[in-house]
Amino acid sequence: MSLYTLLTKATLRRPLEPKMYFTLWYGIFDSSDRKLLYASAGHPSALLLSEKSNQRLRTPNMAIGLMEDLSFEDAEITVEPSSRLYVYSDGAFEVVTTAGEEWSMDEFLDLVVAGPALESGEPERIEQAVRNVMREDVFEDDFSLLVARFT
Repeated sequence: MSLYTLLTKATLRRPLEPKMYFTLWYGIFDSSDRKLLYASAGHPSALLLSEKSNQRLRTPNMAIGLMEDLSFEDAEITVEPSSRLYVYSDGAFEVVTTAGEEWSMDEFLDLVVAGPALESGEPERIEQAVRNVMREDVFEDDFSLLVARFT
């Protein structure tokens, strides 16, 4: 089943209330050929870190619910062994710093890449590093972070 079909079924299963929408990053990993099929719908790009490169994984799709009858573009990438995939919400980087400035996604991704890749506790390390940058004690938006390791 294609990602387009899955995303379309997700929007038809329970119609959204008027003026409601959601963003999404979705991926399917096939371990037999190490291919990751993915799509984003108005969601921040995911980050795939490998020994060879760091890549933002994003497709140019709108958030689900903004318009009817959307089609979704997907993409595919080969995942190297020992790669790490980071999927996060915009609340992970849309914070006000101790200097009173809006933090950017680029600054967040620099923090992710620069830090040591811990065997466990990687989400906690990143959350604490973001908290150290923040002016407030509490996140204004959700902080969601998924880290997947590929063997």
